[in-house]
Amino acid sequence: ILVFVQTLLVLGVVALLEQHPPPVARAAEGEPQSHRGAEATSQVPAQPRETSAVESQSG
Repeated sequence: ILVFVQTLLVLGVVALLEQHPPPVARAAEGEPQSHRGAEATSQVPAQPRETSAVESQSG
């Protein structure tokens, strides 16, 4: 259940970031993949963010 809820939160955050992406959000994540993920957001915004969320939780 937590994974499902977290996924929804990630998707929601991604949707908000797509509308108005603040530079602070990227720094808050502190993940090296965030830069590459930002470029891929135009194609698939859900996959890179969701993958990072799953990794952070499992780790």
